Amino acid sequence: MITFRLSRAVGVLLVVCACATVPKTTHKKHKFPENGVFLGEPPVLEPGRTFKVIGAVKAHRSYRTFDFEGDSQALCRNYFNLAAHDLLRFAREQKADAVIRVKSVTLGLDGKVSLHDTPECADDLEEGEINLYGEAIRFDPDPKKPVD
Repeated sequence: MITFRLSRAVGVLLVVCACATVPKTTHKKHKFPENGVFLGEPPVLEPGRTFKVIGAVKAHRSYRTFDFEGDSQALCRNYFNLAAHDLLRFAREQKADAVIRVKSVTLGLDGKVSLHDTPECADDLEEGEINLYGEAIRFDPDPKKPVD
């Protein structure tokens, strides 16, 4: 009888301690990579300078939202910025200079794919996710610059 009570007390103590020590999810802040990722066309650096589209790049990021208390749109924008960094990294792996026409992609329950100019995330209250699509480009050589 004493052994049963002791083991029960230890079990209750373990459950209480285990539940009390679950860490809260924290999210690191990410800034948008302004040098190399553009939501529309790239800014005109010099008149007459052109670029060539190399191909499409895609990025996906998932993040935990189960115990998040705050602005869900700000959290979506934060992971949009992180996925934009991924787009640029994937584009640079393809020897590209930048990514243009970046869009967030959502998939509806009916299977319809939608492209958005603003950060749009899916969230099931446990995990959020964002998908990005962009076009990797390479700038053509400057025609005014002399070739050595």
